[in-house]
Amino acid sequence: MEAFTGLPQGTADSALFRSYMQKLCPSDLLLTKKDFLAQGADSGNKGDVQGCSEFNPLLIFSQKKEAKFEKAKQKSNAKGISARDAANAPNRRVVILMFRKGSRVDPTRWPCPRTSEGIAGCKKRFWSNGETRRSERLPDKPREFANTEDTFACRFYQRLLTLSPCERLSRLIAIRLLYEDNTAMAYADFDAIFDGQTITGKTDKNGWATIDAPADGPESFRLMLKAFPERYTDSGGDTAVASRDDSVDSKAWWPHNVLTCFLLFACLLHFPQLFRPRCRSMIFRWLAMDGARQRPLQWSVARTSACTLTSFIQ
Repeated sequence: MEAFTGLPQGTADSALFRSYMQKLCPSDLLLTKKDFLAQGADSGNKGDVQGCSEFNPLLIFSQKKEAKFEKAKQKSNAKGISARDAANAPNRRVVILMFRKGSRVDPTRWPCPRTSEGIAGCKKRFWSNGETRRSERLPDKPREFANTEDTFACRFYQRLLTLSPCERLSRLIAIRLLYEDNTAMAYADFDAIFDGQTITGKTDKNGWATIDAPADGPESFRLMLKAFPERYTDSGGDTAVASRDDSVDSKAWWPHNVLTCFLLFACLLHFPQLFRPRCRSMIFRWLAMDGARQRPLQWSVARTSACTLTSFIQ
């Protein structure tokens, strides 16, 4: 949240949460207690807000994977713990339920306990095999609610949420593109390539973008920039943005192109190892793509976590 909002580490939760929601929601969205299901009738927000803890997981690791993560935890392996947190991210979710306008419930009849109360009220609504549903692990295969619809312990929650698209494993990947000075690469067009399947996208004013990865795609992908604002610093030290001007006749630049080719072939003559197929293809690929303002980012990015990509644009 701190990275997303730009607030410093140690910011109070109340300020952090407010800033986070303001970035997610339209600026003119303002909710009052009357906009919630119980309309604020209960001082403890019963019927308006609830927490289900770990009772309704979307994903349950296999025995093999859980053993691997547990071993990392026992050894305080930071990398292994981080991998577990990333893999477990789908279970740590916040869901907002939208009901028909004008809907209202009597909080005294709402089955779920207040967030300040214990879990006894929750367990009254469990399936008869609720504990098994939320904890059973298969030997070498994960259990997903989207496949079997039997990982939720609470029957009330399941009846409300079974048809919700939110209760499916997300394949969304959040990325941020930065210039080498760590400023945002705003409004940059890119292609995310998953083994031949290409997904186009564009960053927002803060350099963030979300990629909807294919469900059956690989664990990593390549990101290729297509177009982005070019920045320069004038003599006064002010940074400005210059967009590509396609109205300029490309023939006017022919001396520059000839010089580039001359230097390239001079390098090839003096450094024979550059004739190797891999090196040669990379060089010519760069030339072709530079002319079209397409510069590839060659990093592989795990789909299970948000990430920051930095393009070193000179």
